[in-house]
Amino acid sequence: MQSDERDNGNQSIPLIDDEKRNVIRHLRLIDDAFFAVVFQNDTELTQFILRIILNRDDLVVTRASTQYSIKGLGGHSVILDAAAVDKDGRLYDIEVQKPEEGAIPRRARFYGSMMDSEFFKKGEKYEDLRETYIIFITEKDVLNGGLPIYHINRVIEEMQQPFDDGQHIIYINASHADDTPLGMLMHDFTCKNSQTMYYFPLQEKATYFKEKDKEEPEMNQVLEDYVNKRLLPYKLEAEAAKQAAAAAQAEAAKQAEAAKQAAAAQAEAANEKGRIALRLVRKGMSVEESAEITGLSVEDVRKVIEA
Repeated sequence: MQSDERDNGNQSIPLIDDEKRNVIRHLRLIDDAFFAVVFQNDTELTQFILRIILNRDDLVVTRASTQYSIKGLGGHSVILDAAAVDKDGRLYDIEVQKPEEGAIPRRARFYGSMMDSEFFKKGEKYEDLRETYIIFITEKDVLNGGLPIYHINRVIEEMQQPFDDGQHIIYINASHADDTPLGMLMHDFTCKNSQTMYYFPLQEKATYFKEKDKEEPEMNQVLEDYVNKRLLPYKLEAEAAKQAAAAAQAEAAKQAEAAKQAAAAQAEAANEKGRIALRLVRKGMSVEESAEITGLSVEDVRKVIEA
């Protein structure tokens, strides 16, 4: 049985073949690393899920890419889980998000501004700014409304009319997996067994990567990202325990050295008292008097004399 060793910083994570297969079996589309592999450069699959999410059968995606990087000039950069463009120039960012803290509203705001910066070219007019859709697919109901989907668009409060700035933010609650088209899509995003997926295009692509016998470079990267991300808390805990044990060992050694030095000092003090007692006896003082002056016992003074 061969092994495949992964490196995470200064530590490597060995993965044997059986462990690989077990990890792959547990991957879901809502895991960003697996999502990136399944949807990489797949225009048709990206179009398929966008049509369901937006309830638009006429939507035609012309370009799609995963892990799309936008560099910030002097500030934060972003990596979009999936970026797409349709035939009318609309822009789409699809984010799959498991930790709730990663789907905060201001992140959606920032991602939208970065998309504007990336695709708004010099010389273009503001009215030419493209319409953007920032879509978060979250494992839990992060907005806590008990709804399957949330559409966020700016409004003029006093008039209760849309403020048509062209930016749309959508949150999808993946825990709401009912028998609607969107609910079935969320089922497919959160199930581990690709054979139980409702939608064949997703089932076919997920199964391809989950069940192929030969090694796929993309899946090796998925395994590295997935395993390292999930083992990181345990590794940090183990490292903290290791550091705590080392600190305790160092403290114990320090205390042992201090005790050793104290014992040596005590022994030296006792020896010095014995030498003084011996000199006193040699000068004619009685054993009892020498013991009283030095603080030694009569028995200890006698031992010194006899030594």
